[in-house]
Amino acid sequence: MYQPVNRNSHWVGTILEERKRIARVIEGSPSLERYPAVVFEECHLAGRLLAAKETGSDLTLFPRRPPFSSKQVQDVEYMPREPRSLAR
Repeated sequence: MYQPVNRNSHWVGTILEERKRIARVIEGSPSLERYPAVVFEECHLAGRLLAAKETGSDLTLFPRRPPFSSKQVQDVEYMPREPRSLAR
């Protein structure tokens, strides 16, 4: 979302593969269906910290609150768009 020029098929493929893994785990253990929503904000914080470190960007570039929902993250049809402030 914050490095649109670095997007490629590998990036999209990684996202789709991880979404499929989450779905398979939940399918195998239906009691985990609510777990992604429970840990979503904690995972967002971890991802925010990692993204800042990997990109060399200031942490404040990445929003404190997730700009998408837990359901969107698991939806194979959903891809985030660039934030308006970064869009050309």
